Amino acid sequence: MQRSSVKLIVGIAGPSGAGKSLIVQKLVERWPDRILHVKTDNYFIDYNKLPRVGRWHDWDRPECIDWKRLKIELNQLLIGNKVQSSYLDKKTLIRFPLVLIPKEIIVLEGFLLFWKKAVRDSIDVKIFLDIPEKEIVPRREFKKGLPDDGYVSQIVISAYRKYILPTKKFADFIINATQPPEKIFNQIKSIISSYVTIN
Repeated sequence: MQRSSVKLIVGIAGPSGAGKSLIVQKLVERWPDRILHVKTDNYFIDYNKLPRVGRWHDWDRPECIDWKRLKIELNQLLIGNKVQSSYLDKKTLIRFPLVLIPKEIIVLEGFLLFWKKAVRDSIDVKIFLDIPEKEIVPRREFKKGLPDDGYVSQIVISAYRKYILPTKKFADFIINATQPPEKIFNQIKSIISSYVTIN
């Protein structure tokens, strides 16, 4: 596909609690005019269509992402078109409109990002933020400010083993995400700067 102004697509994947969103937020804050953040979380299917496991709705399977819509919208961004998108708010379960405007660098981010080949093949450089499995539960608890009610230990860990860990092999770079965020940021900055010039 012929690209317009988009020079680089970066994909950042890894387990829940690895710090993906935090790092991408820092990248956008540093280069707000050059980086567009696209989250796979924005492509969750509607809540009433999510599969149920016991007493939970399972958000952690590949089929919970509308990969077709993600790919279509990514293609539109690549040819320079503004996209009228949307996202599902996980707290209110309401879908809200979201406008995506193409920029020089697109950073795709999500725990299942490398699962779908059609999306994975669109990414120029794939980065996996890696943490030990034993850190997933406490990191999620810290992020949410609540103890695990069983969802993380039973659903998230199972999904990590089945869906996320096997995609690590697709990464061009694997980064130890137990490092301080600033070190991770600098490593990713260095990777991106090997493809495009950033200051």
